[in-house]
Amino acid sequence: MLLFLVGFAYPYIMSEEILKYMREIIMSTQDLSTTQLIIYIFLNNLKASFFAFALGITFAVLPLALLAVNGYVLGFVSRLVASQEGIAILWRLFPHGVFELPAILFSVGMGLKIGFDLLTMKPRVIKTLKENYLEGLRFFVLVVIPFLVIAAIIEGLLVKFV
Repeated sequence: MLLFLVGFAYPYIMSEEILKYMREIIMSTQDLSTTQLIIYIFLNNLKASFFAFALGITFAVLPLALLAVNGYVLGFVSRLVASQEGIAILWRLFPHGVFELPAILFSVGMGLKIGFDLLTMKPRVIKTLKENYLEGLRFFVLVVIPFLVIAAIIEGLLVKFV
């Protein structure tokens, strides 16, 4: 939340890089059908969420970095859109965010659990790591993926029809 506010209040950090990335996304998705757009959104979010979970093995550094970057970029984009379309436009983010944000936060949380377990160097660290990955993978498949599917459908429909 803090980095969302920083991105919203101070959109000057890495602004050119973010705008370039946004242009690339717009160019690569502008001719997609609704179904193709939904699949594109889902796969993008799936990749980010999976990396946030799986890269917890980096002692939680990469999940935290992914969370920080995503929070800042969300704030940056929100400010950009609000300045062009008005603050009320941000309500369009809400419906898919109800599913997408928890999915990403769950993924980061699972990555943090793995990373912090490694930092504490529990006596059974390898067995604990394996158990955490299996438990996290089960949760990822049963909870995170369905949330991301719902979020992608909502976002894809909002982009195409609103």
